[in-house]
Amino acid sequence: PDLERHTEGNPFAMLMEQTLAFPASSDRETMTLEEALRQPDSSQFIEAMKKELLDHIKRGHWKVVPRKFIPNDRMPIPMVWSMKRKRNPVGKIIKWK
Repeated sequence: PDLERHTEGNPFAMLMEQTLAFPASSDRETMTLEEALRQPDSSQFIEAMKKELLDHIKRGHWKVVPRKFIPNDRMPIPMVWSMKRKRNPVGKIIKWK
């Protein structure tokens, strides 16, 4: 699956389109957004992203502004997604981050 399929009709599409992707860790379980969206459990990663974004918005960390409304002398903060499946001590997936 490609990124467009996941962002179509999604209120977070604007943010995801401007996301930079590169490995943020040498951990073999950590993956880029693009890698996570190719996984069979990609919908779990998407839900984790939505939860994370809503939490930041609710806490007032930043607000979402369409690029066309950003003044030319300002630069939006790029986002980097580092995706991971959190596991319990016996290896069962307990959370997608």
